[in-house]
Amino acid sequence: MLPMPLEDAMRLANAHAAQVRLDHSDYRMSCELVGRVGGAWLFSYRTVCLSNVPPEVQELFAGAAGFLLSERAAVRELAAPEFFALEREATKA
Repeated sequence: MLPMPLEDAMRLANAHAAQVRLDHSDYRMSCELVGRVGGAWLFSYRTVCLSNVPPEVQELFAGAAGFLLSERAAVRELAAPEFFALEREATKA
């Protein structure tokens, strides 16, 4: 199987992150590419504040630190310990 092109991975990852619902209407979830791990793409979650709130007083959200996107477009969410271990192994795209 050929590796999923970066453009396809970004499109699928952004669509996945956009579906994550936060309990606050002034925030949305996005993602950032970390790199490749094995045959998958590794992404970290990023919380985006939609209002004009200074960073030091923005809300904090708990949850998965990131996710893996497989060559078959399957998403596996990662808790912080597993995410940070994979982050150290990731190769930059």
